[in-house]
Amino acid sequence: MEVHGWLFVYKPPGWLSTKVVSIIKKQFPKSKVGHGGTLDPMAEGVLPIALGEATKTVDYVLNKDKTYLFTIQFGIKTDTKDMEGQVIQQNNEFPSLNNLNNVLSHFQGSIQQTPPKFSAIKIEGQRAYDLARKGVDFKMPTREVTIHELSLIDYNSKNKTVILRANVSKGTYIRTLGEDIAEYLGCIGCVSYLKREKIHINKEIVLIDSNMIYNIKENVDDFLLSVEYMLDDILAYILTKNQAIDLLHGRLNSLIFNKDFPNIVFTAMFDKQLIALLEYNNGVVRFLRVFNNYRHLIN
Repeated sequence: MEVHGWLFVYKPPGWLSTKVVSIIKKQFPKSKVGHGGTLDPMAEGVLPIALGEATKTVDYVLNKDKTYLFTIQFGIKTDTKDMEGQVIQQNNEFPSLNNLNNVLSHFQGSIQQTPPKFSAIKIEGQRAYDLARKGVDFKMPTREVTIHELSLIDYNSKNKTVILRANVSKGTYIRTLGEDIAEYLGCIGCVSYLKREKIHINKEIVLIDSNMIYNIKENVDDFLLSVEYMLDDILAYILTKNQAIDLLHGRLNSLIFNKDFPNIVFTAMFDKQLIALLEYNNGVVRFLRVFNNYRHLIN
């Protein structure tokens, strides 16, 4: 039996994101399974899991802001920007509370960020972390990200730690943010704790405890969110049966658009089912994704 939809798992610290995928995949061998928004092994929190045709929608469902709670450990710098890596520098420096509060405002809004070399970003077709583990010398490209909110939760001069909460755009690396904050303060530091608290998807979700995923097949319907539900905030084009047939055969010429139709990504629906994701741009329509599990609707 193929399963299509989304599950949201609470990944515990110490687990690889791929471990969650593997456990679920064993229970649904006929369905493609993948995770969205990788969490570092040391991190805990919300991990979205896409099954079946939902894997085609990851870029559209998860292109959202995220909220993290994290701890910066001052006085330690590592090659991975967290406590899992090799220590490359140590000292006893710790910022004053006043300096810290003044610096946090510098890291709000749009900023340039260089992702860690120990990350899943691809460099010429290879994962950066694979290259880093092999000792290959390479440069990580910078990217623009947005820090919507950054607030101080705890300041502990005894342990030389601060706890922060950040609401950030997709693609933001908290490990880099932690190290950059420390360096801007004239110190060194790395992330010693990381929790993804929320993905801002405007949907009601129930987080599945990691212990429950070993038997999730038994009650998957209690937690599975449909592909349609996760995309229902996107403008929909309601198809006739003939139009649905055309789309499932790769034809777009039967779709009709008003000349004032905006440039936008939209869903193509037939009988309340998602047939395709399309993009309309300056009068031209193109396919983004076609959902083959609904071909039975046109028979």
